[in-house]
Amino acid sequence: MSVAALSKSDPAKALEKLQPSLQQMQTFAGEVLPKDLQEAVDNGELKLDMAKRIAKAEAQQKFGQQQTKLSQEQMLAQNQMQFVNTLQTALGNWSTSKKTSDPDFAPKSGAEEPDGKFELFLHKFALDAKNANVRGVQDLITVAEKTYAAVNASLQRFQPKPNGIKVLKSTQTSTASPTPPKTLEEVVAARAAKHGINYTPAKR
Repeated sequence: MSVAALSKSDPAKALEKLQPSLQQMQTFAGEVLPKDLQEAVDNGELKLDMAKRIAKAEAQQKFGQQQTKLSQEQMLAQNQMQFVNTLQTALGNWSTSKKTSDPDFAPKSGAEEPDGKFELFLHKFALDAKNANVRGVQDLITVAEKTYAAVNASLQRFQPKPNGIKVLKSTQTSTASPTPPKTLEEVVAARAAKHGINYTPAKR
């Protein structure tokens, strides 16, 4: 409940809630003395009006320092947010460009689908970007390109090399190469077949 609403139903409780703020404002105005100044006044070492002026000056200086620190922290937080947004936009544009040139570099259609190149990239990129000193968009794109190349290299290890297969015809012999896989699931299926495993890619 707000202090304004509480003041109508329970003024004493409202005043209790206001006490910390009132004391802070009184200290800022020099009306409430810090312990050391109050002791100096009580011991006759300092006049009350002088103690109030000192307390007020100290409170205003402290308040100014707090405001400066708060402004700096807010500015840093705002700059950090802008930096992150810039990197997110750059990574999104880069990803869109890759999807155009690489059809396999696309998110899977459903949660039940196995991870593909895109998901493998995201997992590795999260680690690579964390360990890299990314200071701007160019650094981020450099990391993305290296991660993309590493994922491609890893997937190519599972892609079977085309072997020449002799096909006998009526009067001549020719060599034909198997149709290379076009999707990640076909790559896995071809790899499995090489080891005598019957794997049928899920139909989408």
